Amino acid sequence: MKEIGLAIYFLFLLISLTNVDARFWSETKHNNKEKSSAHLSLFEEIGMLSQEACHILPSELKAKCLETSEAYVQRTTLALKGLLDEDILCNRTGLCFMKSVADERTCTTCRRSIRDLFYQLKQSKIRMRVMDALLEYCEEIEDQEDHCKETVYKYAPLVLGQLEKLKTGDVCRIIGFCDEGISI
Repeated sequence: MKEIGLAIYFLFLLISLTNVDARFWSETKHNNKEKSSAHLSLFEEIGMLSQEACHILPSELKAKCLETSEAYVQRTTLALKGLLDEDILCNRTGLCFMKSVADERTCTTCRRSIRDLFYQLKQSKIRMRVMDALLEYCEEIEDQEDHCKETVYKYAPLVLGQLEKLKTGDVCRIIGFCDEGISI
């Protein structure tokens, strides 16, 4: 069960890296409900991505992974909705000096951030840091540490390889920062 959590945490770690700068979220204030609901679909996309990640695991782990994935996605969704609510974040940080940012700039910023993330993930130093972070997590699972580490060594390179195949524009469109009509 813990190795499934490892795979899910790995996925959430990589997705959260795309949103490291809190100002990006706090400066972007969307007044229409359509845009806000597009951002909420991010959580649905995370759920779909985590399910896809479960399918690369051996068959004996798939069912456990899917079950655990769904539970973690639901809990994470609730936690992140509270953390990333634009009004709450704006009030807590005081970074809302720019109340509106043009949609084009938001999309451009997203594409640049995702492109930078993908560039970083191609560097062996960053890959090693990701692997080290995952292996540190394995050390916390005393009873299955060896199995956890084996899983990290086996599947982390596969997941990182799959991430390299993603296109920046598609990622930004999926998470709701670029409109479907914008050519990337």
